[in-house]
Amino acid sequence: MKKYSFILFPDTETLAAIERLREVHGNEKLVDGLPPHVTLKRRFFSKERLSADDILKIFEKFPIEQIQVSPRGLDQFGSSVVVKVGSPLLEKYHRDLLAVLGDNIVTDGPEWEGGAYNPHIMLVKGEMADVVFPDLHPITLNKIRLYEYEFPDDTKWTALHTLACRAL
Repeated sequence: MKKYSFILFPDTETLAAIERLREVHGNEKLVDGLPPHVTLKRRFFSKERLSADDILKIFEKFPIEQIQVSPRGLDQFGSSVVVKVGSPLLEKYHRDLLAVLGDNIVTDGPEWEGGAYNPHIMLVKGEMADVVFPDLHPITLNKIRLYEYEFPDDTKWTALHTLACRAL
């Protein structure tokens, strides 16, 4: 069974800063193995009435502009240190995408959706006390990618399609 996820990627400068931080902290592989990103829509299964082609069409038609997010401090998320980010536009796009997908999907971890949406970028594995907060402000999310992966192995992600977000 396949799962899907909508992922936003930050600008080149932010990616480089986070990669430098990861090198300092041993570059240990993070949970999903993806480059630094913000999850717009958590992993989900599609119900039978929504095909992979339907999901791709939703992705291609989803109107999204570049999003300026503000770092809101560090937090511990499991075994990883994250930088919390947010903006009203990011939260709006999350809600809009949930509405478009509706009851055609089953979300893996629905407790992190809707009002509990907690956008962040994983920085490194380790403890928060050991991480020097990088200078990341503001961050521009300028690329969106639709990923697919086989359940139950969440480590084999395949990028189905990537779009540049419209300029502000």
